[in-house]
Amino acid sequence: MLNRDTERLPDYRQALYANYRAMHYGFLNPEEGPDRTPEFEADYEGLLPEDRDARILDIGCGMGHFLRFLKSKGYRRSMGVDISPDQVSFCRTHGLQNTEHVGNLFHYLETQTKSFDLVTMNDVIEHFSKDEIVHLLALTGSALADQGRLVIRTPNIAGMCGPYARYIDFTHEIAFSEQSLRQVLLAVGFRDVIVRGSRVAFLLRPKRMLFLFARRIWFGLLKLIYTIEVGTDRPTIYAKNLIASGTKA
Repeated sequence: MLNRDTERLPDYRQALYANYRAMHYGFLNPEEGPDRTPEFEADYEGLLPEDRDARILDIGCGMGHFLRFLKSKGYRRSMGVDISPDQVSFCRTHGLQNTEHVGNLFHYLETQTKSFDLVTMNDVIEHFSKDEIVHLLALTGSALADQGRLVIRTPNIAGMCGPYARYIDFTHEIAFSEQSLRQVLLAVGFRDVIVRGSRVAFLLRPKRMLFLFARRIWFGLLKLIYTIEVGTDRPTIYAKNLIASGTKA
């Protein structure tokens, strides 16, 4: 996961990010772990470029799950960066040479003016402070080509598991609602901002269909609870994660 300049980090952050995969993120080879293709296909529906030669940067690439998904969809010019040398080493050991260890994301983005058609941040932005988020998003906008798109996935604090997701990781700094995520994207100059909930891939299987039915009932109950508690100021998204996209102004 990407964050501040490692030379300026307190010791506990250096230790956590240096061994992030082993200490928190996971141990499995992505090829042996659960197939996340249906998850990414559902979350990124309508958000990926049609051009398979589009230049794509995955910030905080972790163990390379999203890069593998992009490869499976035929994208030829994707790359990932991460602050954790452990995770980048893991990616390269398992066939993802299009990854790079970046100790200072801000300095890196400053050198990438108009370099990418799509920038993605999956479960990344919550690791930054408010001041850093504003700076990060502004630099990301500069790194996007004209009409380039940013896509962010982050836990939804309004969901039932929002507080749990906020504090499951010691390196998390903040949590977002649909309103605050839209607010900050608009504030730094992104346009055509869309915020929606993470989706579940629809499969014609009895267990999946039962899950989707139960999920709809559960979201209806959460909507009722919020309406009772806060009235018209209630959230409209109750999914586990928020998916936000915006284009360069």
